[in-house]
Amino acid sequence: MAILLYQGNNGQKQAEAGPFSTIDNLISRLYHIISSDSDGNRNWDLFRKLFRSEARINALGKDQREQERFISLTVEDYIRGAEISFQKQSLNEQEIGRIVEQYGDMVHVFSTYETKDSTNEKVLQRGINSIQLIYREERYWIVSLLFNPETTECPISDRYLFPKEVVKTRKPIYQK
Repeated sequence: MAILLYQGNNGQKQAEAGPFSTIDNLISRLYHIISSDSDGNRNWDLFRKLFRSEARINALGKDQREQERFISLTVEDYIRGAEISFQKQSLNEQEIGRIVEQYGDMVHVFSTYETKDSTNEKVLQRGINSIQLIYREERYWIVSLLFNPETTECPISDRYLFPKEVVKTRKPIYQK
């Protein structure tokens, strides 16, 4: 295992540190890119800069025949498949919950998402992105992203959602 540590970045270009210097900035950009602009285009060049060159994007779920599936893609494979799929439908994906754990330069983010149809705001899917990050070269990099959509058999618990604000109403002292 220790030998792997000396292999370095395998030709990964140095990227600008500022936009990716915090976990929040990196995750926010990820969701912004996944969501389409009004013309349906996405900034795939910026998307590539979120990931290390050896990163993988993985998916768990069921196919159209309800068979369990696991897909593992390179970033380029994901972009090719997503580009075709995203051109068919305008989507808005937003983060609705997050749990972050960090040890040294290693970070694990459980990021709960909700995907809506941009044209009518109908919720199409919810799920959880399990995102592994490392901190190198004065910035965070995604090294692995595994997403799993919510199902009736496996609903998302409140633990994985941002807390809802509780509005406390106060009864008036004098009532008529």
